[in-house]
Amino acid sequence: DWSSDVCSSDLDDYLSKPLQRGRLISLLEKLSKEKEPNPMDDNFVLDTTSFDELRPLKKSDGTFLLNELIRVFLEDGPRNFQSLSEAYKVGDAKQIADRAHALRGSARLFGHRAFSQSLEEIEAAANKNDLAKCHASFPQVERAFHSMIDQLKKTPPLS
Repeated sequence: DWSSDVCSSDLDDYLSKPLQRGRLISLLEKLSKEKEPNPMDDNFVLDTTSFDELRPLKKSDGTFLLNELIRVFLEDGPRNFQSLSEAYKVGDAKQIADRAHALRGSARLFGHRAFSQSLEEIEAAANKNDLAKCHASFPQVERAFHSMIDQLKKTPPLS
């Protein structure tokens, strides 16, 4: 019997028909917790070595360029992310790819690997018109975006 083979093969998360609502919900909760990134994972931390080339650069008025780049991203990043979210909600693959590409440059500049990698995945999926993969990847993109914003807000300005 197939179901007894599955049960005896250490697959604890087997669901049989008819599905039981409570069992399905608890399994989904368990799986979502397993997928949550560890915020201390190296990919979810700004790699500030990427700032090293920018630290000494100053604008013509004598202020540090890095401070300005962070300020501009903290202003524009949420708007760009909102545009990405709206494109995602309406299933506009071209706009998803465009917004993901634009945000990915900032993610790379500031050394946030998780955000950069997840944007690269969603951009590639959107370019293939694979909205299902975009849908599956979007929660990771959203978590990584908020992680990057939080860390940039905590970055002390150069003086």
